[in-house]
Amino acid sequence: MSFHPRMMAAIHGFTPLSDSSTFTADGLAVDCWHVRNSAHAGGHYVSRHPRFVIMRDGYRIPLSETRDGDLQHCAACFVPAGMEVWSKIAQPGTLRHMDIHVSQDRLHGLMGRPPETVAPFFLRDLRTISPLVQMLADPDRPEPLREKLADCIILELLNQRSTQREIVSDAHVVGRLQGYVRQNLDRKIGVDGMAADVGLSRSQLNRVMRRTSGLSPYRWVLAQRIEHAKAQLASGQSFAEVALHSGFADQAHFNRVFKSLTGQVPSDWMNEPTQSVSAPILQDRAS
Repeated sequence: MSFHPRMMAAIHGFTPLSDSSTFTADGLAVDCWHVRNSAHAGGHYVSRHPRFVIMRDGYRIPLSETRDGDLQHCAACFVPAGMEVWSKIAQPGTLRHMDIHVSQDRLHGLMGRPPETVAPFFLRDLRTISPLVQMLADPDRPEPLREKLADCIILELLNQRSTQREIVSDAHVVGRLQGYVRQNLDRKIGVDGMAADVGLSRSQLNRVMRRTSGLSPYRWVLAQRIEHAKAQLASGQSFAEVALHSGFADQAHFNRVFKSLTGQVPSDWMNEPTQSVSAPILQDRAS
């Protein structure tokens, strides 16, 4: 018996590069997509059935559980039935991804317990799943095999949910967080979102920030915003434009934070013979 998931999506900035490929089985539907996205493309998605979203080619898509929440860059995720998800992609490009829609009954049978007991989760890496995803996406493979592959991918994602806590260096954490800040300069950046993006608890993240910068996560984000602002000031943008593009409420807020971190107001810093910008990674540039 074929399965027809019921999903609503409001998207903008995406253009299909090829027809979507769909495979269905009893309680299962697999959609493969290849699209081009414009800058600031995004969408709002909700389905009556649980689904697993898997990015391909090493891509991590920015997703949030709320309209204005922190974006989590994930390689795969589980979205329970009825849960709303928002996406926003800052840079233009292309991406391929796979949606595995599954009925409550089939997922219950695979898990051995009701799907309602599983919370949503976002994974940063696919690890061993990539070859399975590639095989499942191949329309020439026999349907019984593709059905088994889909089940294996679901089970492995659920397994990775409990085991994917990789140990990374402080430098790796800081580098990822600089990218996270760059992607979210236009919104409020919370500690929970930062910690989730690098797979750490709040206390672990605080220790990394203290070790590497001597700052709390909140103050570190402000410092990153100021370094971004310095680069924009050096390029000739006005103080008001820089304040807006660096994520400050207004120019007065920008001036206060700038002085608290540098000891100078922006105009005095600009009048110095040389201006030092220590975090060029936060400058806008093509990826």
